[in-house]
Order: sequence, then structure tokens, then C-alpha cells
Amino acid sequence: MYRLFTQRSQPGFTLIEMMIVIIIIAIIFSFAVPQLARFTGRKKLSVEAAKLAEVLDVARSYASTERVPYAVMIDAAAKEYFYYRPSDVIEGRTPQQCHRGTLYKIDTSVRVTTGTTTVLFTKQGRLSASNDSTITLAGALGQRIDIVVNYRTGKVTEGTIYS
Repeated sequence: MYRLFTQRSQPGFTLIEMMIVIIIIAIIFSFAVPQLARFTGRKKLSVEAAKLAEVLDVARSYASTERVPYAVMIDAAAKEYFYYRPSDVIEGRTPQQCHRGTLYKIDTSVRVTTGTTTVLFTKQGRLSASNDSTITLAGALGQRIDIVVNYRTGKVTEGTIYS
């Protein structure tokens, strides 16, 4: 006998099952995306702090090795920093025109918020100031990290990221 409505068993998913899976994936992504943004912001801040600390260490090392003062200038407005010998700065020239090595750019999502804009190391590799120099970097999501230069030893240390 012929049936008008035959029911065939076909493998696959129904539209409702597919919609449920898509909704579950959307819920998972809604939790994951903000965490990912926080992670990448912290990573950028950490990388910039490490680069700045390394440049400070290089300037300190040059100062103690060459037995001449070295300075690191941080230009927050231009988002860049560099090291130079203050003795190279002559009449009519700025430190920017006398920098040695690379002109380091700060990532656009990171800014210098507080602290010293020029760190001067003596020929012994110590700070010329009578107290520690602290440079604070801030990320786009409000995280901060301090880079501290000890005035007695010239040792550069990075703090931990805080909000």
C-alpha cells in the first residue's frame, strides 16, 4: 500500500539543535573575550616595561664601563625613549639629536603616567639623584607597572602589574 507521508530516517541535526549549539558557543565567547582583552593588555604593558628596564640597564652598563655619565630620556608625549651621553649634548643640539643606538617607541596602548622623564647614571653606574627614580607605565585597561631605579646601586627592577 502506498503511503502519502513517509517518514525517512536521515542522519543530521535539526535546526533547533544547531541553534542551541550556536547559543552555547556565544555564551562561552561572551566570557572569554573580556578575559582575552585583559590578558593582551597586561602582556603589552609587561613587554614595554621589560624593554624600558633593559634600556635603563644598558645605559647603566655603558656608564660604568666607559666611566662617563649616561642618561635615559623618556618623552611621554612622543611615546619614545632613548639613551645618550650628556657630554654629547652641545650648544644648539637637543638630547634627541645626540641619542646613541635606537630610538625606542612605546606601544600606543601604553602610556607613561608618572615619574622621572630623565634618568641620569653617574660614571660609577649609580643614579645622580639622592633617591630612587620610579617610572610608572599604564595600560589601556587601567593596569599599571612601576620600574624602579635604585639610587645607591643603579639596579633596575620591574614591579608587578597592578590595577
